[in-house]
Amino acid sequence: MKKNIRLSRTLKSAVLFSALLSANSFAEARKNDTSPITIVVPFAAGTATDVAARYIGKKITDSTNRTVIIDNKPGANGIIGIQTAKSAPAGTNVILMTSNTTQAANPGLFKDLPYDPVADFKPITMITIGGVLLVVKAESDIKNVNDLIKAAKKNPGKMTFGGGNSTSQAGGALLKQIAGIDMLYVPYKSTPASMVDLIGGQIDIAFGDPLAVQSLVQGGKVRAIGVTAAKRIPGFEDVPTLLEQGLANYELSGWIAAYAPRDTPDEKVQEYNKLIVDILNQQESVGFFGSRGWLVGANSSSELAAFQKSETTKWKSLIDISGMKAN
Repeated sequence: MKKNIRLSRTLKSAVLFSALLSANSFAEARKNDTSPITIVVPFAAGTATDVAARYIGKKITDSTNRTVIIDNKPGANGIIGIQTAKSAPAGTNVILMTSNTTQAANPGLFKDLPYDPVADFKPITMITIGGVLLVVKAESDIKNVNDLIKAAKKNPGKMTFGGGNSTSQAGGALLKQIAGIDMLYVPYKSTPASMVDLIGGQIDIAFGDPLAVQSLVQGGKVRAIGVTAAKRIPGFEDVPTLLEQGLANYELSGWIAAYAPRDTPDEKVQEYNKLIVDILNQQESVGFFGSRGWLVGANSSSELAAFQKSETTKWKSLIDISGMKAN
């Protein structure tokens, strides 16, 4: 009997030792992991999400010496890129850098969404949050929101507004609803594409992310006449909000966040969280995003999950109120 007890204890010790050895081996493997990381961006180069991804990617390389590949997959309101990240082979290092468009708005816009923003991805951290700019081409006679409303009422159904994501579409739809005007929405695959047509005179106004339109504003190509957020945003302090210009209850913010495919081990998700949050907390990063109209929003995986849930509810209400149609 004593012999059996001794054997049982020996067996338990061996199992425990094996488990500790495996855990240490895994930790050491993660520490020495030099394999490339792919950041999938479901929007085109030059968009706010792309700019954020490239900044974060470079910082990851600087701090870890790991190669970071930016994989832009624009189209279909971000769905093409989401499908790319979702179908990434197990065991690969993939981060999805996306926005409220795919993770909060699309569930209310599409009746048969080919992915589940919650079930298919694990939250890593928020990256940035901020407003969207309402812009016109530099030569436009529209100087402010009141000018825009007057022009739209003078030509009902003839004025056009463009955008490259759901936030831009919602910006115009909400403007139509609150101001009581009729405008035609022209969808684009990306914000830069809508800016090309705005400058060329193919559309009258556009809504765009600050990071994507800043150089055009500074270069005198387009003029910002309003901000969709409740307060003025960094880098565009001279641009009044639509709320300030008389549109009661007008408030719309956009955000960028990082996710991992659902099969990603929790240990790796937390590794990504620490890596990115450390980058975002650097003063250089705060300045980089702040000068482009965005506030850094670094947080935990659980905090991002809770925020996403509340944003999904908010976007459903916004879609219903603004009259945006689900496809």
